[in-house]
Amino acid sequence: MTIRTIDLPGLPADIEVRRSTRRRRTVGAHREDGRTIVTIPDRMSLKDAAKHSLELHQRLIERAAKKPQRSDDFLLKRAKVLRDRYLPDHTPSPASIQWSSRQQRRWGSCTPAHRTIRISDRLQRVPDYVLDSVIVHELAHLLVGEHGPEFKALIAAYPHQERADAFLAGVEFASGMEPLADDAD
Repeated sequence: MTIRTIDLPGLPADIEVRRSTRRRRTVGAHREDGRTIVTIPDRMSLKDAAKHSLELHQRLIERAAKKPQRSDDFLLKRAKVLRDRYLPDHTPSPASIQWSSRQQRRWGSCTPAHRTIRISDRLQRVPDYVLDSVIVHELAHLLVGEHGPEFKALIAAYPHQERADAFLAGVEFASGMEPLADDAD
């Protein structure tokens, strides 16, 4: 199988077209690092390749725009549900929990003195169980500051913690992020 990138004049710069000897009839497209990657059969004409590329690019952009964004209000409601379900009764409610675009090296952070939680907006589109694990983690910091045995016992109540940690480790690996130390948030 051979895949090679081709240049199609007139296409936006964020569309990359690749010819594949493996493809016979179908055209595929996906988003990768802010670009649309379109894979076409090796024998497709340049005219058809340009037409399909523009159509698929537009469809992917529209689909991404339709996907609802989770709000700060959603985070607060979700945090209350998770606190009640997985943490001890004396766990305080957060005063605020909000998305943060400033967190590029952490998934979340908590300031226990103010009962404020910030969640990286890079988690906007992760599966619910992954977001929930980060919220439970930060809620646990309202009770315990460090990541010692008491803290680990608190977050262990969340049944998908290991699976979510594995998902986030995969995201870190795929994006080239440095893995956080075990005692960092």
